[in-house]
Amino acid sequence: MPAPTGKGAKLVLILVGICLLGVLGYSMVYRVQHPFLTQQRERPGQASQQPSRDNMGRIAELMSQIQENPRDVRALTEVARRFMSMNAFERAAKFWERVLRISPEDPEPRQGLAMCYYRLNRHQDAARQLRRVLELDPDNAYAHFNLGVLLTGYLEEPEKGREHFRQVLDAEGANAELRDRARRELSQSPANEE
Repeated sequence: MPAPTGKGAKLVLILVGICLLGVLGYSMVYRVQHPFLTQQRERPGQASQQPSRDNMGRIAELMSQIQENPRDVRALTEVARRFMSMNAFERAAKFWERVLRISPEDPEPRQGLAMCYYRLNRHQDAARQLRRVLELDPDNAYAHFNLGVLLTGYLEEPEKGREHFRQVLDAEGANAELRDRARRELSQSPANEE
């Protein structure tokens, strides 16, 4: 594949810059107003998810890599994560969707896409992705918790949501904090049986 021309690379950088500046102000307010769903903590060796001044430069580098290799899952994933860290969920969703076209059986991009859909108020779509995660990884405590939040708080299926919170309590991979949050959700739900 030929190397990108100077004009092409500048155009990509300009477009990325305009998009990032456009979502920055909105995304800060949105994050404060919508703190619900939980993301898995970073694994050792993963790049930081925190917004930084370096994000725009790094995204430009990654976009160049993606232009050279549109199936570069690592670069697509990093761009999606960086957009999420900046609360640019619509942009992040597009990259998670691209990753899933390449790796449809990977639960991680489905969880990222579900988070984006949630933040975009696409609750049915988020629940659909989380259900697929649980088909691929039935013991995924974060997917159970997040699906429980969606079902009880947004999709008017509280008993189904409670069942997912119970699954968190039984999941081997659930940390103490996530279990405590599931217990709180169960104790606050109208049909408290615990």
